[in-house]
Amino acid sequence: MKHILIIGVLLLVSINGYCYDWRHVPGKKVYTDLDEALNAKEKVYNLQLYLKEIDFNKLKQIGKLDSLQFLSLSECFLKNLPDEIFKLPNLRTLILNDNEFTKIPAGIKYCKRLEYFTIHHCELTALPKEIGELSHLETLLIGDNKLSSLPAEIGKLKSLIEISLQGNQIEYLPNQIGELKSLKILSIPFNGLKALPETIGLLGNLETLEIQSNNIKILPSEIGNLISLRHLHAFGNDLTSIPASMGQLILLNDLFLNGNKISHFPDELSNLKNLMWLGLGSDSLSQFPAFIKGLSNLVSLEIRNSNIEKIPDFICGLTNLQELKLSRNKITTLPDFICELTNLQELDLSNNKITTLPGFICILTNLQKLDLSDNKITTLPDCIGQLEFLSVLYLMDNNIEKLPLELFELKNLEQLSLTNNPISTIPDPIKNLENLKWLGIRETKIPVERVVEIKKLLPENCEVRFETEEDSSMRLH
Repeated sequence: MKHILIIGVLLLVSINGYCYDWRHVPGKKVYTDLDEALNAKEKVYNLQLYLKEIDFNKLKQIGKLDSLQFLSLSECFLKNLPDEIFKLPNLRTLILNDNEFTKIPAGIKYCKRLEYFTIHHCELTALPKEIGELSHLETLLIGDNKLSSLPAEIGKLKSLIEISLQGNQIEYLPNQIGELKSLKILSIPFNGLKALPETIGLLGNLETLEIQSNNIKILPSEIGNLISLRHLHAFGNDLTSIPASMGQLILLNDLFLNGNKISHFPDELSNLKNLMWLGLGSDSLSQFPAFIKGLSNLVSLEIRNSNIEKIPDFICGLTNLQELKLSRNKITTLPDFICELTNLQELDLSNNKITTLPGFICILTNLQKLDLSDNKITTLPDCIGQLEFLSVLYLMDNNIEKLPLELFELKNLEQLSLTNNPISTIPDPIKNLENLKWLGIRETKIPVERVVEIKKLLPENCEVRFETEEDSSMRLH
């Protein structure tokens, strides 16, 4: 999961324009003022204008900077683009994010050396067909616009490695998308995408396919031809089934199908031996899919928002599992074989129907986060103190009346939520939780006087969330 978060942060940073230094011509000055650049006696290679209201006629003079390779005009309140920008003979990087124009001039075809083009969060309604003439273009980022389609000429971008189209209104991709033989990243989440073309299977070098949060009902069987695919994110669609050919994606590292309507998965998916992160979950799912049994390298398994009542015994064979997230199901008991998952670091069983937390949970000594909130648990096992690496423990919305003293042996505990439990006090040994940063005790039976005493026992920087029955204005949502 850490890998996924890191990748997401890097993508977000690059899209928002905070991390383009790597595109600068190295060893050359980065000009941040247009007048200074126009009057410079030396050649200008890098021009980065940000949050500057630029006179359009003055911007037309940019054509004088014939050595310019990097140009960024992010958030410059531009409604039109002068043709002179597209006549810069050496331009390799063009960043036009967060402006107000609705179209890209046909003159874009003259940017023959352009490699990196991002025009994120503008008002674009269409791409000109001339964009297909950018034979050196490697990266095209045009997210958060108003595109409803792509021109067929997109297939001419033979050097294209990454295309990002998130947050548009695209319902269908042109068949010519399959001609992008160099493409490694295709990202088109948060559109109105209804289907993928069969030609998607021609993208033999594709490594990342992001199609989440669309309206896709079926995946073409040709998706199984994506032999280089490592990341497939298709959650939040209307999928009811998965093609068996996906079992051919043997390099797949992470697969997210949460939030669809899939009730059955083909056994061929057990061939995905390199799969490390798997996310499933839908109202239609009532049991663990059998193919999971063969995924011996799985590190993270998430099956949320389903109707699963029982954890199968084959899960104990997933000995590399570090994260198990089964929130919002109908699980009533925790089976003893779960203690064989000794590498488990995060266990999320929130929003289930568990009544008892068995003592064998304490064998999972590598646990760092344990979420048991919104169950029917009445007691905690005395051995809870053996979870020496536990830093987060969520117990809110249960029926716990008393805490075992061993709980206060958790020296690494940073967050503890006891909200909405019938607890009447917390004993003084809570002072042993020297690293505690957050304590939630809202909607408990602990009197105000005792809360004041508890605060004095805790580290100075620990935040305590508390309310009396008369004061619901601070209730945690």
